[in-house]
Amino acid sequence: MKPPKFSVALVGATTVAVAVVIASGGAASAAVTGTLNLATLDSPDRSNFSWSCDIDPGGATIYVLGRSWRVRPGGTDTAETPRQMISGTTVRRVTFQRDGDPYSSYGYRCLWYSSPTSTSELGKTANSLIVDTSGRFPGDPGTNKLATGINDNPTFGTVQAHMSHPFMLRRSYNLTNWGVNLAAVQNDVAAGRIPVTSWKLSPYRLTTVPNSAVDKVCSDLKSVAPHPVWASIYHEPEENISTATAAADYRALFRRTVNRCRAIGGTNVAWLSPFFMAPFTFKPATSARDWRWWHPDWKGGNTHTVADWYTGTSSVIDADAFDIYIGTKNPNPFADHWTPVTSKMATDGYTPKNPVVGEFGVQADPPDGDPAATGATLMRDAWQGMLGQHFAGAVWWNNGGNSFCHGPYPGNDSDCAREHVLADIVADSRTVHP
Repeated sequence: MKPPKFSVALVGATTVAVAVVIASGGAASAAVTGTLNLATLDSPDRSNFSWSCDIDPGGATIYVLGRSWRVRPGGTDTAETPRQMISGTTVRRVTFQRDGDPYSSYGYRCLWYSSPTSTSELGKTANSLIVDTSGRFPGDPGTNKLATGINDNPTFGTVQAHMSHPFMLRRSYNLTNWGVNLAAVQNDVAAGRIPVTSWKLSPYRLTTVPNSAVDKVCSDLKSVAPHPVWASIYHEPEENISTATAAADYRALFRRTVNRCRAIGGTNVAWLSPFFMAPFTFKPATSARDWRWWHPDWKGGNTHTVADWYTGTSSVIDADAFDIYIGTKNPNPFADHWTPVTSKMATDGYTPKNPVVGEFGVQADPPDGDPAATGATLMRDAWQGMLGQHFAGAVWWNNGGNSFCHGPYPGNDSDCAREHVLADIVADSRTVHP
C-alpha cells in the first residue's frame, strides 16, 4: 500500500450551502464542524479511491487527517494520512487518497486534533462511509502490482514452504477433456489463491461441444463465486488447431462459452486469451503462423486496424495470456521475447490487455557465451520487464530444466539460485498475496 495522500482547497459558498454540517464531538471543539463527502474511484484499475471532508475550523487552528480501513476481506489494514493544518473561519475541503486493493471494501472518515502530535482527537465526522473498489477484471492485482505463483505439480508445497508469503496463483489443467478441473479450482480457492485453469475438448470436437457441456463449465466456474478464477479454453492451440477453418471454429466456441457464462452471471471469471507461444507464434517468418487465427476477439478482417477486433462489451477477453521460455534456445533478456509480440500485435491493430504469463520458464545457465546470463539473472530481468510492461500475473514453470531446488534447501546450485530469486519476487511489495 502506498502512503495515503491529501490536499486542501477552499470550498465555495455554493458547495457549503448544500452540505449537511455535522458538529464534531467534544466540548473543546464545539465550534469545529465537518461534512464527510462520498468517495470516488480514481485509478485505471479502480482500486485507488479519494474522499474529502468540508471542515470549518470555527476560528481555531486544527490538524485534520483522513483515516481509512479495510472492511472486507479481512477487516484490517487501517491507515492514516499525515495531518494537515487549517485555521480561520472559512470552510476548507481536505481531500485524501488511498491506494487500495481491488475488489475490497474500505471505511473512511476525517478526524481533527489540536496539534501535529496530539493523541487525543478533538473531533471527527459523526459518520463514516464505505467505498467498494473494483478492478479491470476479477482478480486484478492493481496498478503496478503483479500476482505470481507456480504450476501445479508434486513439489508445489515444497517450494511454497520456502517462500515468505503464500503464492497468489497456481496453474492447473484439464489436459485432455472438456471441462473445468473443479477439484484443483476448489483447492486454490480454499487456500485463497486465484486458480489459473484451462481445459481441452475430448470427447468432443470444436463444432460438437453441446450447450449443456458449455453450461456445466459455466456453473462450475460460478460455483466458487465471488472468488476470482482466471480461465481459458485450450492451451497453446496453435500447436493443434492448424487450419484457418478449424481456428475459426475454435474462436466461435470460445465466444459462445464466454457469452453463455456471462449470461448466467459468472462475473467472478476473468477470461484469458489462449496461452500463445511467445514470441514464436508472433514471428510469421519463422513460425508461418498468423496469431490472430486463435484470438477470440478477431473478427476475421484484414484491415490491420482496430476495426478487425471486437472491443468494449463485445470483447470476450479480459487479459491476454502467453507462455514464455528463456533458455538454451533463446537465452536473451525479457525484452527480446516481448517486443516481437507487441510489435506484431500493433501492426495488426491490436493492443494487448493486462498481460498474463501462464508458463514462464527460465532454464539454468543458458550457454549463450555470456557468463552473466545465468538463469537467476534472466529471471530477475524478466520480473522487472513484466512490471515495466504492466503485466497482471506470472506463473513460473517448475518442471524439467526449469525446475527450482531439487536438493536440500537453500542449496547453492543454479536451480536453487533461481528459487532464491523467486523468494525475492514473492517478498517484494509489488507482489500481491492472498
